[in-house]
Amino acid sequence: MSSNIRLLSIVAGIMLGLSSACFIVSNAVPEWGKYKITGIESTIGLWQYCAFVSNVKTCQSISSELESFDADTYHKIQAAEAFVTLACIMSGISTCCLLACALMGDNVHQILLWTSKGLAFSSFIMGTVGIALGIYAIFNNRLTNQLFTQLTITLGAASCIGIAAIVINLVGAIIAVFMRK
Repeated sequence: MSSNIRLLSIVAGIMLGLSSACFIVSNAVPEWGKYKITGIESTIGLWQYCAFVSNVKTCQSISSELESFDADTYHKIQAAEAFVTLACIMSGISTCCLLACALMGDNVHQILLWTSKGLAFSSFIMGTVGIALGIYAIFNNRLTNQLFTQLTITLGAASCIGIAAIVINLVGAIIAVFMRK
């Protein structure tokens, strides 16, 4: 039975560690969405947006400028920041708990098993809400819906990494469920 707990907790811990890294990258990279308007390309992330004009990249933080322009979108992006950050933290802590389970083997406490499972599913829920809210805020806002008719919007790399993090987290959480003492 010990090898079952050890093997499953190692595999689930690796999966959740990988998902934590993906959530961190997705949270930090300012490329959730790419906008292209008449030759000017810009990218937007959860924390900043960047514009490329004449091959020069300028980045600014998403702050009160967006709040004064479109407060609803700004608040959705702030909520997405919070949920994705919580997913990073919870999946990281779950990874540590799962690796502790692997080290303890048969001597693992039941509370540690339940904590690992709970944190794994909590990080999945937080990540799903955060990524979905972030993508929704990037693609459905006042700027994209009303001001420009010749606007091309594409999903950025950070959004794709966030979606991959959700899938990896779900697999790790399902594997963690099968751990029994």
